[in-house]
Amino acid sequence: MTEDDPNEPYPWTQTRWRREGFGLEFDRVANFADAIYAIALTLIVVGIEVPPLEDESSGRELLDGLNGLLPDIITFFVVFFVVGNYWLAHHRFIGWLSVVDRRLISIELVYLSVIAFLPFPAALLGRLDDNPVALAIFASAMAVASLLESVAMGHAHRNRLMKRQLSESAYRWERGASLSPVVVFVVSIPLGFVSIWLAIGFWFANVPIGMWLGRRRPEEFRPPAQS
Repeated sequence: MTEDDPNEPYPWTQTRWRREGFGLEFDRVANFADAIYAIALTLIVVGIEVPPLEDESSGRELLDGLNGLLPDIITFFVVFFVVGNYWLAHHRFIGWLSVVDRRLISIELVYLSVIAFLPFPAALLGRLDDNPVALAIFASAMAVASLLESVAMGHAHRNRLMKRQLSESAYRWERGASLSPVVVFVVSIPLGFVSIWLAIGFWFANVPIGMWLGRRRPEEFRPPAQS
């Protein structure tokens, strides 16, 4: 049994936690975020209910009921794809960090509150698939989530919380990449008042935009060449 170091500060007095040293404190931040994403994505599919049938042995009645759920099912897969990409971006961001501080944790809590809220606007969009206000609520939530990702990145960059400090050009590129979904979701809101499915289709503009940004990725973000 080792004695405590009298010069070591108590964990609850800390304002910054390194990946090494107070690794448990660092990991709790990452694990909490993963749990929120897992719960949010699970609750999105829980909102799709089995259709009620008068004759439970009737295949035709079941097919009619499933046809009525088709907008809910399509919305689930679209939302899962969109939110899943947000989780991938967040996973990459956490992987860059060597330190978390109280301010970053506060930003993360606000960000994760938006992620945890997503099942509600997703359910609205699935049930009211012809209502542009439902789409506007969901798109607004996603835009806010993207904006908060950019805020978190900016805080980590300014306060040197990452394993390796980004150059200014790399930081500008990363900030542009995190803000591009904000533009896509905000633009989709007025499109929703023309056509809901046009607006949802526009969300997938994030894919070619991401590919375009990927081709312009700064050298420090590129994987090393294979020998």
